This record gives sequence, C-alpha cells and structure tokens, in this order.
Amino acid sequence: MRYRSITIVAVFALVAAVPAVSMAAEIFVSTDQTGKNVQCDISNTQHWTYTVPVNVDVQGGLFVMKDGQNTVADITFCLVEGGFSSDFTSRSLASTTLTPASFTQSYEAVIFTTPTITLLAGHTYTGVLSSSAAVAGDAQYFIKDGNKAFVDSKGTIITVPEPATMSLLALGGLAALLRKRR
Repeated sequence: MRYRSITIVAVFALVAAVPAVSMAAEIFVSTDQTGKNVQCDISNTQHWTYTVPVNVDVQGGLFVMKDGQNTVADITFCLVEGGFSSDFTSRSLASTTLTPASFTQSYEAVIFTTPTITLLAGHTYTGVLSSSAAVAGDAQYFIKDGNKAFVDSKGTIITVPEPATMSLLALGGLAALLRKRR
C-alpha cells in the first residue's frame, strides 16, 4: 500500500511540474490564413480570441499580411487577457509595433515578437491588430483572415495537447523512472 501512495504522489508531482507547454522553440498566436483578407486601419481593428486547455508560452503573433502601396502608419499587435473591448491597450499583457518597412505589397508571414507570455489553462486571451492607417485601400494593412491557431516561426500549426494528454505524458515519464529504479 505504501508503494501505491508513493506512486500516486509522484504522478501528481509530475503533472504539477509541467508549468507550460513548450512544444517548439517559439510559439505564436495566429490565424490559419485560410480565409479572405481583412483590412486593418483606423476604422477596422482585427482581433482573435484564444482559450487554451493547458498553459502555453507564446512569443507574440504571426500573421500573413501585406501593406498598401501608400501605407505610412505603424501597426501594433497586443495580447490581452479576456475578450475584445475598446480598452484593449490598457489591458495589454504585451505588445509590439511594426513600421511599414516590415511589410511588402505581397502576402508574407510577419512576426510580431513580444516577451514570452504564459497563457494560462482555461483563461481567455485576445490577439489584437490595430493601426491608425487611413481607410483608403492603398494605405491600409491587409491580413489573411482565418481560424485561430498556434504556430511556430515558420507558420506551421501546432496542436496544443489536452490536459489528459499531458497526464499521460507524465505517467509515461513516471513509468520510465520506476523501470529504471528496478
């Protein structure tokens, strides 16, 4: 009986010791870029909401974007806890601003790097792209819109495991430890 209680305690310790998913060197919030384009300008702020089943460390946002040939305004990516609202900048967990020099007039993956942020399991977060760019089409930013996703720095979609998967991984580690002890 003592052996079983030690095993159960060890399993809980291993599961609790996995603070955040780190499946790749860098993880970014994104869209899966399958839809049509949407514009980002002074009248059109774009946002995507994410909820994760386990803690995930992210380093910003990655979006397939382009600018208009007369875009002169900067564009800002913010990550906020909670849903979208007009006060998103005051609730920003991290943000970064890029100038038009970071873009071309062809759709390309653009990375908005922020300090690492841990998205907590069960919490809701919103990625926001905003700009004071003019509403005129040749002065806006354009984003390939799609479903929300987590991606690596190459834009490859990363699947965030469910908590049960993380528990199985922890149990596998425990089993290996016990086999090694014998």
